[in-house]
Amino acid sequence: MKKTILYIDTTTDWIVLGLYFIENHKLERLHFEKGSYPRESSFRLVKDLKQIFDALGLRKTNYISVVYGPGSFTGIRIAVATARNLSQFWEVPVFGIDTLEVYSSYYYDKFNKASLVLLDGKMKKVFAGAYSEIGFSGSLDISPLDVERHFDLSQYVVYSDIQIFNSHSISNDYPEPDYILNKKIYEIQNMDLNFHNYKNLLPNYKRGTYAERETRKKI
Repeated sequence: MKKTILYIDTTTDWIVLGLYFIENHKLERLHFEKGSYPRESSFRLVKDLKQIFDALGLRKTNYISVVYGPGSFTGIRIAVATARNLSQFWEVPVFGIDTLEVYSSYYYDKFNKASLVLLDGKMKKVFAGAYSEIGFSGSLDISPLDVERHFDLSQYVVYSDIQIFNSHSISNDYPEPDYILNKKIYEIQNMDLNFHNYKNLLPNYKRGTYAERETRKKI
């Protein structure tokens, strides 16, 4: 029996939405779209989702996956809040995926080369994560000067949303989740709603004090 999974990513200026069929441990695209919409995710995301579901005649999906950070505080908050609300309303499992794992695995799979992704973390820092034949390195919140202490740059192709280390711009080939969703397909199909529910989905801001300060500004 085919089941469906919704993918949401608004952790940068881009909005990435995907709907997939899952059957016999295989992933098949039903609908996919991505585009750069700076400061628009707060009002575009729900509207875009409604248009997609109306066009496809869907009322809900069986699973939800969301990129939960690190990245833009506002983008993460919007994506996670939307995923939590849908998970609660539809009563379906939801799980978060690290931004750097999605992005670095995309380039690794596409070009078959170890890939390092650096995202502008503001405050003179970057969010860094790499993917190679041994898997995902984990994500770091470090200064640009510390990148070479953690990663041997001669071993990686670098992708970034800023100009650093002769990197390739992620905007020229914005990451898609097919590879990492396929890698996690058994995990997805065995999710337990008692654990993978909206209450347990938490954003990965990486900087607690920064997130708390931004939240206070909005109160």
